[in-house]
Amino acid sequence: STGLLGAELEREGDAFRVVRIYRGDAIDRVRSPLLEPGVDVSAGDYILAVNQRPFAAELPFEASLENLAGKPVMLTVNDRPDTQGARHVVVKPLSNEHRLIYVDWVRRNREYVAEKTGGKIGYVHIPDMGSRGLVAFNSWFYPQLTKEGMVVDVRYNGGGWVSQLILQCFQREVLSWDR
Repeated sequence: STGLLGAELEREGDAFRVVRIYRGDAIDRVRSPLLEPGVDVSAGDYILAVNQRPFAAELPFEASLENLAGKPVMLTVNDRPDTQGARHVVVKPLSNEHRLIYVDWVRRNREYVAEKTGGKIGYVHIPDMGSRGLVAFNSWFYPQLTKEGMVVDVRYNGGGWVSQLILQCFQREVLSWDR
């Protein structure tokens, strides 16, 4: 399958500029190959070649990663669209970046709510009312219990059977706390 870097790339001449790198939180257990330790690629950097092959003028970036998902790939990168001073990094492209895009969206929503409320309101997205949604809820609800309120986002929710379990968590009164 075609490899993916978990980033938005934009062609600039013979290179591709990294516009944005998708990222989640450590708990999400998924990250862009560009954010792996030792890779050190940031938004604004340029990818000049893949496996030392320059890009064809008429093809998108993904064409250079055809059949390379999950395989080590060498990228030639620089902070400007020039090979002078460029360096090589090895990444292992993803075969699918849907989960990475999703956790990036959730993280940005959480940061937006925190920014707009001065950190007083928490945010949790529940993708469905099944086991996946319950795991997402438990992962993000309890660390935010000290907040004054909570935005529970159920947009694009796939439905299921755990809604009563989630509602019970909001109805509980804290009687004691221990660490």
